[in-house]
Parts: sequence; structure tokens; C-alpha cells
Amino acid sequence: MKNVLFIIAIIAALLTFSCCVPVQEQTKEERAPVRNFISVHDIPSYLNATSIALGEEEIPPNDLSRAIRFFYAMWIDKYGDEDEKLLTNLNFLTVISSDEMMEVSSGAFWVDGSPIVEKTRVVGLTWSPTRIWIWIDPSHKISDTSLIHELIHVALWSANGTTGDIDHEGDKEVYWTDEHTMFIEIANLVLKNNDQ
Repeated sequence: MKNVLFIIAIIAALLTFSCCVPVQEQTKEERAPVRNFISVHDIPSYLNATSIALGEEEIPPNDLSRAIRFFYAMWIDKYGDEDEKLLTNLNFLTVISSDEMMEVSSGAFWVDGSPIVEKTRVVGLTWSPTRIWIWIDPSHKISDTSLIHELIHVALWSANGTTGDIDHEGDKEVYWTDEHTMFIEIANLVLKNNDQ
């Protein structure tokens, strides 16, 4: 019983003294900038699509919606979407964006198909046919992000049901071709010319 009372007395003393320690006020310049900002928005024109921005920078939801609609129109013109699997996945897409690049050390591939084997900063990832992450370039232009690239992974995953072809033009998987890489370049050029 004496031990319990002793422990309670120590805890009470610590709480009393820790609450009474004076705190020196920091100036605005001394405070670290707040980087833990998260905003969540619906993506207009899509049933249940969501945009989640991690950080202070974000792509306006209407601009994101326009870019996805443009991608889909361009995709169906070139490749089709007979069973509307891609459209279904776009309706449930979550686009996570960040103003900081992400580091990966394995499990990702360069466009030429070679694996990333050491810690490398990447500008986009596709985790599933309905969840992608993109880095927001300081220009804030959609054409400067990997959005179209990640949407091609979504489209390929939607079409074959098993993979978004993680090794791109490599020979590990067979869905991504140099035609898809050219598709990205053309789509981003059109977006850039439309100030996106």
C-alpha cells in the first residue's frame, strides 16, 4: 500500500510541476510551417470519385474532372471501353495528391521496364484500379503531373482485371506498349495547350 501511495505522490508532483513550467512564446518566424493539411473533395461529373490533397497545394476539383473526362474521351476513341469497366473505375477513383515526392526502393519500374532498385523519388503511383497518387509540380499544371500516366495504369487494370502493367514497356507484363507512352505525351501536350 505504501508503494501505491508513493507512486501516486510522484505522479501528482510531476503533473503539478510540468503544468507550471513557463513556456517561452515563439515568434512567427521561429515556428515551423504547418505541413499536415489535408483537403478532401468530390470530383465533379463522377459518381463517387474523390480528390484528397496532402499538403497545402491541390488541383482544383473541376480541373481534375475536366482532365479525367478528356483522358476518358481520348482513351475510348483509341482503345474503347466496351464493358464500361474503365468508366466504372473512374466513377470510384480516389486521386491522392501531394506537394512532396514519394520515395520508393522496390516494387516500382521505370517506363523502359527496368526495376527501381535503390531509394528513388517518384512522381506518381497506381495502387489499384481505383486509387492513384500524384505529385503536384510547383507549376500546378495537370499536364506537369503523372495523372495521365497513372490513368493509363487504371485503364489497363480495368481492361485486363489483374494488373495495371507495373513494368510499363518492359517484358514482365504485356499490356503497356510504346503507344501508351506516346498517348501520355499527346494528352499532356493537349492539356498544356488548354492551360491545364
